[in-house]
Amino acid sequence: MDKILNQALQGPTVTSGASVFIHKRVAEQTSKNPKAPAFVSDHENLTYEELDVRSTYISNLIKEKIVQQNSFIGVSMNRSSRVIEALLGIMKAGCAYVPLDPAYPQERLMDILDDTAAPVVCVDSNFARLFGSSKATIIDLDNEKEIVNPLSKASDTSAENPIAYVIYTSGSTGKPKGVCCLHKGVTNLLSDFQNRQPLGPGDICSWWTSLNFDVSVYEIFAPLVY
Repeated sequence: MDKILNQALQGPTVTSGASVFIHKRVAEQTSKNPKAPAFVSDHENLTYEELDVRSTYISNLIKEKIVQQNSFIGVSMNRSSRVIEALLGIMKAGCAYVPLDPAYPQERLMDILDDTAAPVVCVDSNFARLFGSSKATIIDLDNEKEIVNPLSKASDTSAENPIAYVIYTSGSTGKPKGVCCLHKGVTNLLSDFQNRQPLGPGDICSWWTSLNFDVSVYEIFAPLVY
């Protein structure tokens, strides 16, 4: 019993030698299987290589708009490959993403933006209007170019941001509070799930939940990392 309790308290750990950063773990798979499918839907298929190019473009775009790394970047988009490109692009830029559910009341969205001091919000065209009164720079990914030079790479960040994303509590007992979730925590969690229920090349994971719920982190990144 003591051994079981100790293991539970210690929690899972990332495999030795593996990066703790989510985007770098995805990059490892890209280098191994660049032509393998990374995202599949009724409307589009995206390979790891294409995902890398598009997320790199978004990363470079964000870095042109922000003053410093470690910024919080808002994301208000419909579920699509664009969202995954944006999340990885934000991480490559040395920043953390903040989900902004377009179904939220306007006041809640503005409160989150003010609390995080997000300098940039990535949106679909349909949701750009929600942030017209915000001081943040709005990047409408529907109106950005599809691809830049396929050989372009995101420049190395001087310091990796340990925070992957911020999720806000419901606020049912008071003012909503932002919870900063670390790359290391996510990769540890994915590693633990992988030990319990392994994923491999060819396995498919459905994406059901909103970015505002932690379950989406597994649904999006587990099949990309493994």
